[in-house]
Amino acid sequence: MIETVRNAKEVSTFVMREIGERNAGFGHAGIGWRDERGWIGGVVYENLEPGQNVWMSTAVHPERRFPWFAFVEAFLYPFVQLSLPRVSSLVSILNDKALLFDTTMGWQYEGMMRRAGKMGEGVLVLGMLKEECRFIRDPYLSKYKRKLDDESLHAHRN
Repeated sequence: MIETVRNAKEVSTFVMREIGERNAGFGHAGIGWRDERGWIGGVVYENLEPGQNVWMSTAVHPERRFPWFAFVEAFLYPFVQLSLPRVSSLVSILNDKALLFDTTMGWQYEGMMRRAGKMGEGVLVLGMLKEECRFIRDPYLSKYKRKLDDESLHAHRN
């Protein structure tokens, strides 16, 4: 069974290891997902600008797949709980997998920081507006609510 982890330090350690950041600090919040085999993925939220924006760093274990509900949980936090109008992310132009993952989720290209990467490569600035995020609307949201109801019912039976 997949467990949702809401411990910024634990999730940050996993995410920073996966994206190759050794000396990064811990985000102000983190949400991760793991099961009996270990970490599946996680999101760290950093540099919160209340009422405006938060920066997201996402990692998925290379041999695992993000569960569908992780997308919902990852975006409910900034857009619903924090009531932010947008989220931002930075991705190296050398990281084709991350770029495909992010653009498939709906992130939009907003610019490039030249020579900002660890190897002197460009780093893309990606953003998503609340109204662009499909994961906090139906059918995802209804399916997520049913999942929570089912889990709650199962917990009460045991």
